[in-house]
Amino acid sequence: MAASAPIRINFGFFEERSNLLKILELTFGLVCIGFSIGCFPNNIELKCTRNVYSFNHLFIIVCVNAFVFVCTTILTLCHLCSIPDAYYRFNFPILEKFYTLLTCILYGIGMIMLFVAILSTKIIFPWVIEVIFTIGTFLLYTCDAYQRWITAYA
Repeated sequence: MAASAPIRINFGFFEERSNLLKILELTFGLVCIGFSIGCFPNNIELKCTRNVYSFNHLFIIVCVNAFVFVCTTILTLCHLCSIPDAYYRFNFPILEKFYTLLTCILYGIGMIMLFVAILSTKIIFPWVIEVIFTIGTFLLYTCDAYQRWITAYA
């Protein structure tokens, strides 16, 4: 059995551009989770409440924001602990290429659902903030996916 690199804290974590992008994605994702749980566009109440109003609302909370946030957190912790170096048998660059592509698709679907929900009701300011952060998160993941797909090492 061949020995692999030990799992250790990666002190150069914050020096890499892709890791700083992950921190931004986590920050924007957390804000998106907060706004999608507490303030989702609906026709029933024109204010922010913590009620689930539709399947679209539940889909955006669970399948887009929460799923992507948890997976990005796990990948960030893996890079912080140098797990891709320790477990070289798994191809983390290819995993992350397909993961960022999946997140772009999920956030694209989520943005469409959010725009449909907003256009069918009267617009209030907190809903605009949610749209801005969702677009920002989508753009961050799109930038991350683009950077990963143009590299040739995986």
